[in-house]
Amino acid sequence: MRRTYVSPLRRGQYEATRVQIVEAVARVLARGVTELSVPAVAEEAGVSVATVYRHFQSKQELVAGLHRHYADAIDAHPSDLSTGRWGSIDEVLDDLPKAAERMARLEPGLRAAIASGVVDEFRREHRAERLEPIEDALRRDRPNLHSDDLRKLRDLIAVLCSSPGVGAFELLTGASPEEAAATVAWAIRRLLRTL
Repeated sequence: MRRTYVSPLRRGQYEATRVQIVEAVARVLARGVTELSVPAVAEEAGVSVATVYRHFQSKQELVAGLHRHYADAIDAHPSDLSTGRWGSIDEVLDDLPKAAERMARLEPGLRAAIASGVVDEFRREHRAERLEPIEDALRRDRPNLHSDDLRKLRDLIAVLCSSPGVGAFELLTGASPEEAAATVAWAIRRLLRTL
């Protein structure tokens, strides 16, 4: 029987190259390109096109890798609602100001890349991955919530707790990221109390 072995050094190099490529995606998107190009990413990362494809099979996977990198950096994934990281919506709202603070500390290029049209398209294509965990958490917390109220509340939480939602508060009100997130948490809690 043949055994496959990957040394920790090789695994570390593989992961380092993967991160290098994802960070290159962010820099390319931060320049305002409207379409992502694998050769541009390879050049920015200082690797071959073949190396990019060894790590990511498609442009969509590159954008998904960037999205995961961002979620890791702010320590908040939509799927965390399903995996039991938080026991309730209230716990999510408690953590929101800390996540907003982590967002604000990110490199400006990564923030710009996440705000790009290419990432917006990724969000549209993967909308259910964001909405379903929120809906599941609301069903657990509020089993008697009417379906119309559930959908509207789910959508409000998805928008207000998103990086564009918190960013809009910062831009339009001048609030700090933590203040914006605290206001979002306050509004959602008030709304939950009325339903």
